[in-house]
Amino acid sequence: MNFITICRIGLVSLWLAGWTLQPVHAQTYTSGAAYMSAMNAQYEQFVSDMWAYVSTAAHSRNAKKVETQRKELLSTVLLVQRNIKKLPPYEGDASLRDTAASYFRLCYLVLNDDFAKIVNLEEIAEQSYDLMEAYLEAQEQANDKLAEASLRLNAQQEVFAINHNVNLIIGEQDKTSRQLEIANKVIGYHNKVYLIFFKSYKQDYYLSEAVKKGDINGILQNQSTMSRYAAEGLAELAKVGSYEGDATLLDACKRSLELYKSIGDEKATVLADFYLKKDNFEKIKYSFDAKPAGKRTPEDIKRYNDAVVVFNTAIAAYNEMGVQLNKARNVAIEDWNQASERFKDRHVP
Repeated sequence: MNFITICRIGLVSLWLAGWTLQPVHAQTYTSGAAYMSAMNAQYEQFVSDMWAYVSTAAHSRNAKKVETQRKELLSTVLLVQRNIKKLPPYEGDASLRDTAASYFRLCYLVLNDDFAKIVNLEEIAEQSYDLMEAYLEAQEQANDKLAEASLRLNAQQEVFAINHNVNLIIGEQDKTSRQLEIANKVIGYHNKVYLIFFKSYKQDYYLSEAVKKGDINGILQNQSTMSRYAAEGLAELAKVGSYEGDATLLDACKRSLELYKSIGDEKATVLADFYLKKDNFEKIKYSFDAKPAGKRTPEDIKRYNDAVVVFNTAIAAYNEMGVQLNKARNVAIEDWNQASERFKDRHVP
């Protein structure tokens, strides 16, 4: 079950989207432009490490490598924050320095505290759909906070430039910033489709657990719920639409949901039926065994033999369906994983 989630840091337009500084007077370290340039110099490594992390998370199947990149990015963000805090106020004005330091402090907290959970994502996935949904919602809320902080910092840059006689000229977005922006869109789309897939996938897991336990009520309940979830997921998919004309991820998700719906609608009935017949056979067998051989009537013997035939037929159907479902499930998961990986490889630079 392939999944990716990364920190979608809101980029600061001046420093990370290719703005240039044009001083009204000659640049010296005591000028507003020189001060902003000294601050700007701190971010090149941040942008580089941020992209290394995003690219690795999108393309690598090596969780250890992704975690190494995240830790390197953490170190860079911490260093940038510290270096900015060391800058003195400019002509008594510490507003830009403090706003920038606060922005990178938030970047560090998001990467370190919230998105550190990425390494435990499989553990999250093993627990529940609700937990996964809550995790992604928390991620989006963190990204919203970062975007707000980015807007505050951009606004503070403009105020500082006006107050200290610096002209800001908007340049073209640099290559890395464009790549990060594209990656944000791709991963946001991917995760939206993934969550639709995951809801039915997880419900199928609950159904499988009920089957393993021979819990007839659990099988019937989870079967009904999965049929409903799969139908809802297919309806949601129809509203999502393709990504820039690429419907491969949608199609893979749709194929999985169609399988889960067929399991809920009909295939799981064979599994539930087996346990019903098994329960009935065991009751008949218990009554049959409880009678001494000499006291068993022809009706008792016929009833027992008929139950044996019915139960053996149910065993054969159960085993056949189990093999069929295991194969179909493995194909569906592999189909999703490959579609997911290819989608990211195509669209994340």
